[in-house]
Amino acid sequence: MSTTTGMVSLIGLWVQAAATAVIALMLHGYARRIERRRFYEDWRSAFACYAVAIAALVVCTWVETHLDRVVHPLVYQRGLLATHAVYLVFKLGFAYFLVRGAFALAERKLPFARTRDAWILILVCGVSYAWLADHLHWAIVFQAPLLIAAMFLAASTLLTIAPERRNFGTRFTASVLFVFGSYWIAYATSNAILLDGMKAADAANRTLAAITGAGSIVDTLFEVLLGFGFTTVLFLELDRDRAHEHARAVELERRLAESDKLRALGGLVSGVAHEINNPLTAVIGFTEELLAQPRSAEDRHALEIVREQAERCRRIVGDLLSTVGGQRDRREQVDARTLVERVVAGLAPEAAKRGTRVEVEVEAELGQIEADRVGLEQVLTNLIVNALQSLGRGGRVWVTARRDGGGVEWSVEDDGPGVKLELRERIFEPFFTTKAHGQGTGLGLAIAAGIVRAHGGQISLEPPVGERVGARFRFALPRRRLARVELAAPRTASSAPSALRVLVVEDERTVREALRTFGERRGWRVDEAADGEEALTQLARAAPDDFDVVLCDVKMPRVSGIELYDRLKTEAPLWIGRLLYVTGDVVAEETQRFFARTRCPVVHKPFDFDFLQSEVERRAAAARA
Repeated sequence: MSTTTGMVSLIGLWVQAAATAVIALMLHGYARRIERRRFYEDWRSAFACYAVAIAALVVCTWVETHLDRVVHPLVYQRGLLATHAVYLVFKLGFAYFLVRGAFALAERKLPFARTRDAWILILVCGVSYAWLADHLHWAIVFQAPLLIAAMFLAASTLLTIAPERRNFGTRFTASVLFVFGSYWIAYATSNAILLDGMKAADAANRTLAAITGAGSIVDTLFEVLLGFGFTTVLFLELDRDRAHEHARAVELERRLAESDKLRALGGLVSGVAHEINNPLTAVIGFTEELLAQPRSAEDRHALEIVREQAERCRRIVGDLLSTVGGQRDRREQVDARTLVERVVAGLAPEAAKRGTRVEVEVEAELGQIEADRVGLEQVLTNLIVNALQSLGRGGRVWVTARRDGGGVEWSVEDDGPGVKLELRERIFEPFFTTKAHGQGTGLGLAIAAGIVRAHGGQISLEPPVGERVGARFRFALPRRRLARVELAAPRTASSAPSALRVLVVEDERTVREALRTFGERRGWRVDEAADGEEALTQLARAAPDDFDVVLCDVKMPRVSGIELYDRLKTEAPLWIGRLLYVTGDVVAEETQRFFARTRCPVVHKPFDFDFLQSEVERRAAAARA
């Protein structure tokens, strides 16, 4: 090697050492100012190893220059071996952390992920070879295959990460690694040729010497570019994370706004339901009583129309309650497979009429879940009907059910036009519909979402799968038993009604009269109280066997049904076990908290009077037991 080449090499080495130290300190400084990133921690460690390796190279050069004839040859030789070992160990450490950082960014697992195991292997390789080599350049040649492989592996990993994480920084860093890896092939080959003593033309020797002599300069350029690439990747990752955080914040604000809207809607629906359900209860009650009496055909037909329209109003109110989580929740063990088969069988005529085909894919032995069977049938029916309505003749609908962790997942998918992107976020909003005017109320999906949420599940509009391009709705429910309000379940009325003694506590006069008429026709002795205050007065002077059941409303002036319960609990706990509540308001938070706290049975207005009879008799039987 010429004197000029040697001087260039020495200057390049010192410049490289200074640049490596500066970049390592810069990366360390960035790491202290940001939250921890695994890939960046690895790359910072890689540069720290590189800095130590270059420092060892500087020490090795100083030993060769100044201690050759000053110290004992054995000490001199061991000093060189030690610096060779340090250089090689930390250069291999650089390669390891370079690859591990790329794998961490790509979220892939590295075989030697444990740092301790990797360092043990690196120490064995580095120290073993250092004791065998008689020249620093052989250490350079030895490390070259590992270093080149590490650069190409890291570069290819950066180019194959997920598209959403691929950016200018990853592409730039990968390009730098590819270019420098290629240079190192030439660099290591040149060192091997020169050390092997192969003779070549003077021009060739000068070229090889230039390649090896300029190694430090090229290394310095590589380090600067690689440090820039690492930093760019870091800051672009931070920008991506900030964008995701902003998107999450926007989504949270949207959900909070939707929650506020539903809460406000719930308050409105709660009041409307209470005001409508009371007169509906009276209308249905008196209509059923009139129908029970001998009537002409014309009168009976008119009364049946009245009852039918009252029932229609009851369903509308029930749908409104469902949109805000106040649907009637009668839990039972439901077979998931049978549920799908029942709904699809019921809709088969509609599908045939439209010329569409419904295909069912259900896993075997899905088992049972605790759920409101009628509510889930309503969810599936709504989703399938929506799919059928969006299709022309020849369309297809796929209904699937499968296990989903600890629960069951259903999906309904069609090959229709799908839902426009700008409408997807509003698809579950109450009163929002994509159908033509007069063809939809906008409550169907909102009701379905309310039923699913009440079961502790989730419902969503998913992207299409495979070649299917239509809408795909998915909802999943947990299989576990859920904490819930204990609501009265329907049962068969007893065959022989007994002479029950019932106290009706209701502020609506027409409802009281309907309940009294209904009870007296069945042989009950019915007393009335217009509110909780009157009920307390009557119960205070009543004997224990004066009333079998206290049929009580929740919302009343002066003393409400909730206050009545709390006062009876302290003043006359005997009557607590005989309370049966009737209410048209299951949405108000106070009402929900009350039933969750007391576990009292409740019948929803407007109720089926036969069902009410069975519940009164069951409550009376429990009180007598």
